[in-house]
Amino acid sequence: LRASRKKILRHEAGHFLCAYLLGCPVEGCVLSAWAALKDSRFDKRQVSAGTSFFDPQLSDQINRAQLTRGSIDRYSIIVMAGIAAEAMNFGRADGGAGDEMALVAFLSQLNGQRTTSPPWNDISIRNQARWGALQA
Repeated sequence: LRASRKKILRHEAGHFLCAYLLGCPVEGCVLSAWAALKDSRFDKRQVSAGTSFFDPQLSDQINRAQLTRGSIDRYSIIVMAGIAAEAMNFGRADGGAGDEMALVAFLSQLNGQRTTSPPWNDISIRNQARWGALQA
C-alpha cells in the first residue's frame, strides 16, 4: 500500500477500534473521498475518509439536554483515536484536522447546556483533546 493509503487505513482503524471497544456501534467506514461521496452518512461533508459510529447514551443525553462527563469523554476518545493511531504507527499525525474541528465544535456547543463538566474554553478544549488522544 502507498504510504498515504496506509495512514488513512490506520487512522480510520483507530476510530473503528475505539468506538467498538467503548460500546459504540460502527455504522460505516470509508477509506477514500470517492467512497465517502457515495455514502449518505458522509453526505455534504468534504471528507477523504471517515468512520461513522453511534453512541446511544450520548444521543439520549443530547435529546434530554443533560450530558454526563462520561459521554463527553467517550466521544473525545473516539474522535481523537485516529490521530493517536497515526502518531503511534508513523511517529506523527498528518490527518485529523477534521476530527479536531469536530471535537472543538462539539465541546463549544456544550457551553450553556446542562452538563457535568465546567464551561469549555480554548485551554480546556485543548486539554480534553490531548486527554482523548492519550486514552485512545
